Amino acid sequence: MESNSSSPSGNETSKELNPKDYLYDIVVEKGENLPKADIGGRIDGFIVLNFSVSKTSLKKKNKSNSKDEYKKRLKEIEEKEKRNEECESVERSCQTKAVMNNYNPIWNSRFILHHLTKETVLVELFDYDKLSENDYIGKIEVNLSEFGQSFVDSPAPLTLSEKYKDQRQNLQLPTEIFFSFGKIFTLNKIKRIITERGITDIEIDTKKRTVIKSLKNDGLDGSFFAIKYNDDYTVDFVVMSTDPNNVLYISSEEGYSKKFLAKVKREEEEFDLFGKKVKYCMVMKKIPLINPLSLFSLRKLYASSKYTLDSITTPRGWKGKLSYFQATLILKETFFIDIDERILMDEEGFIISIKDQIKTSEIAVYPKMGSPYWMALVEGKENAIILYDNGRKFDDIKDWITSKVYAQLEYPVIHKDVTLLFFEEDPDFQYKLLVDLIPYIE
Repeated sequence: MESNSSSPSGNETSKELNPKDYLYDIVVEKGENLPKADIGGRIDGFIVLNFSVSKTSLKKKNKSNSKDEYKKRLKEIEEKEKRNEECESVERSCQTKAVMNNYNPIWNSRFILHHLTKETVLVELFDYDKLSENDYIGKIEVNLSEFGQSFVDSPAPLTLSEKYKDQRQNLQLPTEIFFSFGKIFTLNKIKRIITERGITDIEIDTKKRTVIKSLKNDGLDGSFFAIKYNDDYTVDFVVMSTDPNNVLYISSEEGYSKKFLAKVKREEEEFDLFGKKVKYCMVMKKIPLINPLSLFSLRKLYASSKYTLDSITTPRGWKGKLSYFQATLILKETFFIDIDERILMDEEGFIISIKDQIKTSEIAVYPKMGSPYWMALVEGKENAIILYDNGRKFDDIKDWITSKVYAQLEYPVIHKDVTLLFFEEDPDFQYKLLVDLIPYIE
């Protein structure tokens, strides 16, 4: 497997690069060229990840809004980390579902790992057997420290058991398991770095309970620019990722992180987003956010015609020197969708924004190259879209658009409130639209 990201900053010492400092986001994508595992010539394959974790868990802090208590909590981080260093480790494992009778299974199973004592993960392939013990097929040991901050859809060749080496479908090719992987600093690691560097110019508004002083340029790999204290005694961080179009959300209550697109407003300051100077509200909410690695396929999205969007009307108007269309979207009915995934659509496959059971979220869409859309702004709390053509004509925009959405009943309800938000072209997505969730404070 090869990394598609640079490794962590070189000024970090080996001590600082402790696996306990990171949250690991691993997606087991698929397998290729699996061997026959039984007399019938079939294999019902599933993957098991084996790893070591610390026995020590961090306890929650008592509620306090004072600056003195905040500083005291920061100073305790080093002692907490030292205690974690000395604690015992225990072996843990997690596994994908079994894909029946398939030599090229697609699992798309995601795992969040934290408090690891080492960055080595043992990956094992088994054949599921309902009536007897599962059959061991092969393994590979993956050292996550070799792959920098992330990689996407990278193959790992398995070392097969002797019994199955000659049972591959193609004897000229290895049996491979494809992974996606990402890691970021934990909340406590970020706070410890702040303490070690003696950063004191953090302005805390105890009424709004947010830190409005930006530390974005303070040299952290994934520098945070916002902290929020919650009523349930927890602390939320929003940090920049290595991708300038994304930020990482960390909650001390949830114990893991998710990634989402940035909408940021620092008081009376403009924030450079997608190459444009814009003023946006602060975005921090403890709601289900998107998985930065897992993608829905177009086949999945269009496989179901169970739910569709009603018509989108686009009356033309003017805003300054830019012409625009304003569209209102109405869902036929409430439906379910996996809001913990990114969703890929083609240019005509517009998809909705969502309002889940707890908080409101929006969806941002990157047009593919050559798209007539330049940017869109949401008009307040209305379900409206403003499409700016940036001097181009709107001949290619359809007045009536219907999109089919793949439904899964096990995920949260999405209500009828819908909004689309279009951004400038992204050269990394030339043949599709990338749809992401953007949480925001009402």
